[in-house]
Amino acid sequence: FMSKIVYLLGAGASYGKRGKDKIKCEVERHDKDGRRIITTMNCPTLYRGVPIVSELPSRLFYMYAWLDDEINKIKNDSLDKRNLEKLAEDINWLHNESGRHATIDTFAKKLYLIGQEDDYCRLKRAFTIFLMWEQMNKQPDIRYDSFFAAILGDIYDDFPKEVSIVSWNYDCQLELAYREYCRIDSISGIAKKLGVKDKELGIKSDDSAGLKIMKLNGCALIEDNHYILDPFFDTTQTPIGRVLSLYKHSEGDRTLLSFAWEKMDDEYKSMISTQVGDAETVVVIGYSFPFFNRKVDRFLFESMPNLKNIYIQDPYADRIVQTLLSVIPSHIYPITKVEKITTTVFGIRMMSSLRKYLLLAV
Repeated sequence: FMSKIVYLLGAGASYGKRGKDKIKCEVERHDKDGRRIITTMNCPTLYRGVPIVSELPSRLFYMYAWLDDEINKIKNDSLDKRNLEKLAEDINWLHNESGRHATIDTFAKKLYLIGQEDDYCRLKRAFTIFLMWEQMNKQPDIRYDSFFAAILGDIYDDFPKEVSIVSWNYDCQLELAYREYCRIDSISGIAKKLGVKDKELGIKSDDSAGLKIMKLNGCALIEDNHYILDPFFDTTQTPIGRVLSLYKHSEGDRTLLSFAWEKMDDEYKSMISTQVGDAETVVVIGYSFPFFNRKVDRFLFESMPNLKNIYIQDPYADRIVQTLLSVIPSHIYPITKVEKITTTVFGIRMMSSLRKYLLLAV
């Protein structure tokens, strides 16, 4: 089956829930003259979901402060302590650079273009471990739970055949939310059941799976000898033990995280264009069509010759329409209706024909 309805997801779809009070984090260091230096930063409290772009510098510092505290608890000069110190250095480096650039993607693009391969791999490694750590400690955005409850049929893997998801997100929010339905304690097992088609092909989906999820930026996971490391459901190790294990297995470029400007092979492009080729409706959630994704976004819309409706669900839908129009082929736009939905509450409306679902406000 090819999709009639395609959800196009960006970071806003994983926004989650924040607390009213901010966390004050602190790191103490001494300079070369022995003077005590204390660095503090306030960061948002996340109860669900993952950080958005503006929150990444402070949340990275929060992880750095957490690592520093855990390192100070280790009294002996062990290999584990040295590995954690290296990871803390990487997280602090990424924190500093994220504050100097518009986004982490911007910094990554610069490293990629100027050929700094070691730092490029360092960025992907640190960012992957950071995102996995963020998701280890909290529940996914509750709206994904509502989504699955609405679209599933009589059993947990009875998905509507006409629906698929194209995601720019690196996170595992979809997989973690679906775990509550399928009860599979393996991130790769859940991904196969969902029909995830990872850009890096590290996760091979079950071709019989009803829902197809295409991750254009890969996923913040680590692969070692064709095995996906899975810290999310591990109850045998402490949080610091799980993070240490991720770091030790991530040497080299073993992350499944990718970026829009990295090569997308013809097989993957063909799979995407086939899957979305019958699309009549696109629902855009939490995605702003950033400039460096334009080439791939244009490819997506060019692959949908039958597109009739686009729904943009975002508090700033008005400004997103302008960037959207720059990626829609001119021969499609005059006959394509664009509707703006400024509420961020997930809801479900059933369309007139059987099992056509839209993620809309109710």
